[in-house]
Amino acid sequence: SHAYIAHYLFNPVSVVAGSSAACCAQWTADEAREIIASCAGMPRTHKALVNYVDYEFSWRSTLLRELAASCSNAHVLLMPAADRSRYFRKTRRERLLEWLRYKATVILPVDKDLSTRVFDALLAGQIPVVPSIIRDFDRVIPPQVQQELGIVRVNELSLSAIQPAIDEALRRFDQMGIEGVERRQQFALGKHMLPNRI
Repeated sequence: SHAYIAHYLFNPVSVVAGSSAACCAQWTADEAREIIASCAGMPRTHKALVNYVDYEFSWRSTLLRELAASCSNAHVLLMPAADRSRYFRKTRRERLLEWLRYKATVILPVDKDLSTRVFDALLAGQIPVVPSIIRDFDRVIPPQVQQELGIVRVNELSLSAIQPAIDEALRRFDQMGIEGVERRQQFALGKHMLPNRI
């Protein structure tokens, strides 16, 4: 699903088509609509959700720990790679409710990948903070659309860059209000669910 690394699949005997970006695949569109409607008016925490598997081999592990220790505008929830039950033992409804409780999220790829969490965040109406190292991002969500959705881009992956980016995402969430939430949700529901990719 990542165009920047798709060449690893090339070989003399396989048919290789274009890449198809990741998407929101944890919920069906109908299921998501029902859960979202049942939570209308639910207050959101004025923080960014930072819920990750802590892959110790990845560059992001150190940054996740720094965010957990020093970033008051982020709620960091980490899972060890060998035990992902903190999130996946929840029902699908409970998982979406976790996303719906926050105004923003921070996207920290394992490498340079455009992960499903971008689309999960948009489905939840959050403002994602997205680093510029994600090579496929502008191809999948054009810059003009990013602006319309309130997405915050960050060029540097450091605590000093991410903290103000989260503040900006929270400010944009409040400024755009319920109309912005619905715009992001409809964007995900209409363009970035599993049937769209299939």
